[in-house]
Amino acid sequence: MDAWFYRAIAGLKCREPGWKKIVIKPPLFGDLREASAKVETVRGEARVSWRNEETFFDLAVRIPVGSEAEIQVPLIWDEATIKEGERAIWRGEVTAEKPGEISFLKRDDRYVIFAVGSGTYHFLTEKT
Repeated sequence: MDAWFYRAIAGLKCREPGWKKIVIKPPLFGDLREASAKVETVRGEARVSWRNEETFFDLAVRIPVGSEAEIQVPLIWDEATIKEGERAIWRGEVTAEKPGEISFLKRDDRYVIFAVGSGTYHFLTEKT
């Protein structure tokens, strides 16, 4: 897969050599409503897929074993709740629950930023 596509369109970026640290930051531009990409790294498959709808933003990621990631979840609406799986992990300006393997880092411009370890995650931002 073309590196430009998975970096610029899907939002999957290598932060440290060997994909030890990964950044997932879906872009917010134009009429683009969805994208997905996967990259076979030396640590395993890194994957992202996202979809932007009128009342929700759906983001699924896979971080390979031995890697860590910064997940930048788009904050499209001023009033929103972010869930990972069935758990609400962010509402308004505060972390809603202490999720364990997911750490809230900060809100930056139009994104809420979390740190995660290896694994599969499903973030859902819902307009409230």
